[in-house]
Amino acid sequence: MWGEVPEGWNQSSLAALGSGDRPAVKAGPFGSALKKEYYTDRGYRVYGQEQVLAGSLSVGNYYIDEERFAGLKTCEVLPGDILVSLVGTVGRSLVVPLDAEPGIINPRLVRLSPDPNIADSHFLAFWLEAPQTRQTLSSNSQRGTMDVLNSGTLSKIPLFLPPLPEQRKIAAILSSVDESIRATQAVIEQTRRVKEGLLQELLTRGIGHARFKQTDIGEIPQDWEVRKLEKAVDQTRPITYGIVQTGPNIADGIPCVRVVDIVRGDVVVDDMIRTTAEISQAYRRTILRAGDLMLALRGEIGLVRRVEENLVGSNLTRGVALIAPGKDYDSEFLKWAIMSPAVRDGLLQRVNGSALKEIPLSGLRQVLVPLPPLHEQRKIAAILSSMDEAITLGLSRSNQLKSIKAGLLQDLLTGKVRVSL
Repeated sequence: MWGEVPEGWNQSSLAALGSGDRPAVKAGPFGSALKKEYYTDRGYRVYGQEQVLAGSLSVGNYYIDEERFAGLKTCEVLPGDILVSLVGTVGRSLVVPLDAEPGIINPRLVRLSPDPNIADSHFLAFWLEAPQTRQTLSSNSQRGTMDVLNSGTLSKIPLFLPPLPEQRKIAAILSSVDESIRATQAVIEQTRRVKEGLLQELLTRGIGHARFKQTDIGEIPQDWEVRKLEKAVDQTRPITYGIVQTGPNIADGIPCVRVVDIVRGDVVVDDMIRTTAEISQAYRRTILRAGDLMLALRGEIGLVRRVEENLVGSNLTRGVALIAPGKDYDSEFLKWAIMSPAVRDGLLQRVNGSALKEIPLSGLRQVLVPLPPLHEQRKIAAILSSMDEAITLGLSRSNQLKSIKAGLLQDLLTGKVRVSL
């Protein structure tokens, strides 16, 4: 699977990378040696999957006292060790930093302790992340309700080991890409937080107002109105749901938007089910026009998307409601208004059911929404939409970086592409 050993590299295994002072591969203690009643509020840290899966040692708060730590010292964690998940998401890893708290691993982890004169810890962590390694780990896992990897099996998996300077250079290249991914994701999260704050601020305070009044949806500018959603729509196209039975999926039929399509974000026609023209015409009340809104009545209740040109002529399924904005409402503004905290609270208060939660059309129609002047609606919508565009660009950049990293993992860790030292 890995191909031939690259020139200057050695074929090895994780078990062969130890220094002799500590085993290269060490499984966590037996569960009976680390029961929950042994945990304390402070002392020596117990590292588990939560830290590895989160990619951070700052999460989790399990500790043991000094006496129990002494009895489990063979499972001690030191800087430079690699913590590897054995259960569920097998093979996920985390390199222990210099400032890590003293502690041990729990039974769901294995500790790798490579000799720093033989192997670079960060290089090995990237090797564990490589698609080739993941495939090997998965095929060697015990299958059940979740995958379980045996530490003995992990020890024997072959790997190609470059000279130490080349390992470090490869790890540095991949780490720089990781840092770019983290920075991009941090910007995305910050933009999302700003957008949420603006959504609350703009939908309650508006732009440039000094006088406000109390309403059933909270305080809003003095010159704004409040309407029931049924009065905010085109009165010739009342709020309703889509096709109850779409019938068999027809390859060249009429696309039908489902709740799952809305949840995905961008509603892509190619991924949708299709019905016959006859069934769609029987539900012509929900044949989509540009600027219409589609709202999830089930699952992600209140999630709303705007109909763009690619969906014109499509239809809806039973779990999705049509909202056709009236002449007093900008379509993009009404979308954001429905997503605002006050309106979402009104939606959730009208939800029926316990196992399968759903908002009935009668409740949806009674939900209250704000009505600013049309010019202000457009300004508010433009601000919020620009934030969405920034998030979309960030996600595109993040995906591009992840694709670059996947290619580098494939090329650098197999020796297909060699680095210059």
